[in-house]
Amino acid sequence: MSGYANRRPGRGFRTGFIIYILLLLVIFAAALFLLRSYLARFQQEKDEAADKAAYELTVARAPQRAFERFLEETAPEDWAERWRAANPGSFDDPARVRGEMERLFKGAGFHAWKAEGFTAAAPVYLLKNGDLPLAEVTLSGGGTEWTVETVEMLLRGTEEASVVVPADCVVRCNGAVLDGSYTQGSESRFDLPAYKDVLINPVTWTSYKVTGQLFPPALTVEPAAGWELRTAEDGAEMYVLSEADAKPYQDQAVRFVRTLLYYYMQGSSNTMTNMNAALNLVTWDSEAWRLIYNSYQGVIWDTPFLDATYDDVHAGEVTVWAGNCLSLDVDYHSEGTARGYRNVAEGTYRLYFLNAGNGFGIVALSYV
Repeated sequence: MSGYANRRPGRGFRTGFIIYILLLLVIFAAALFLLRSYLARFQQEKDEAADKAAYELTVARAPQRAFERFLEETAPEDWAERWRAANPGSFDDPARVRGEMERLFKGAGFHAWKAEGFTAAAPVYLLKNGDLPLAEVTLSGGGTEWTVETVEMLLRGTEEASVVVPADCVVRCNGAVLDGSYTQGSESRFDLPAYKDVLINPVTWTSYKVTGQLFPPALTVEPAAGWELRTAEDGAEMYVLSEADAKPYQDQAVRFVRTLLYYYMQGSSNTMTNMNAALNLVTWDSEAWRLIYNSYQGVIWDTPFLDATYDDVHAGEVTVWAGNCLSLDVDYHSEGTARGYRNVAEGTYRLYFLNAGNGFGIVALSYV
């Protein structure tokens, strides 16, 4: 019998089946390998995408984080120093400035946002407290590395103060001496044109003005040696004589005004004599002399008030206009009755004393 005839039945089937199984295993193993490779590649791409997204987010947030870190690390003292650098003319007390910076930059109402013109390449942030602009912060850098490039202080001082003083006074603002850069020129405040040209060492007045302060500035004035200061009605500072030095002029002024009142209130009783008594107390041919002398001409004097009183006359402080010119105000009140008619004279005279070489004498008077 041939070898074919001698084969066992079913052996070929088993061999084929085994080969088939092996092929399936190989295919499965290959598929599993490919699947694993795909999953690994997918996970890698996913991780890379996540890392890229995280990096891009970190880059996008880097300027904001650098800005926030700057805000956290900048103390009120730093803001106060920046304020002083941006406002070199500030006379504000450093401790008050520091406290104000803490209130504005650390307290309620503070906020910050992207300023107009903000770009990813040039981040700019605006700092405000309420509606009050405080500062503008510009960053520079790239990627995850950003730093503050510039800080521009937008906060401005709005408080100011001014004073008009005699030119040789020393003016201080919060204790610091002001130099000529704070002056606005000098001027004469003397209002008698007829005597301006004869003044010796006339006093001129200078206006000092301080602006741009964070708090209301306090201006103090120190007079030149030997003088005293008083504030006039218009706020200007004026030199005045000391009480002892002023007394002779005050006594002379009171005596003159009483004599002038007597001349007026006595009417037709010894009119010429009374006028001459007043003229004798002023400088001859001065404005005051001519004013009194001309009052007699063309006036019908009658009704003498013989019971008039003249004690209510009081002189004020003596203002210095020049080395040879002074003035003072004299308040007066006099009243009398005649033939059932009551006459009252009251008001204020301003008297000017001038020394033209023969001592001080009254040269002018005006009604205040």
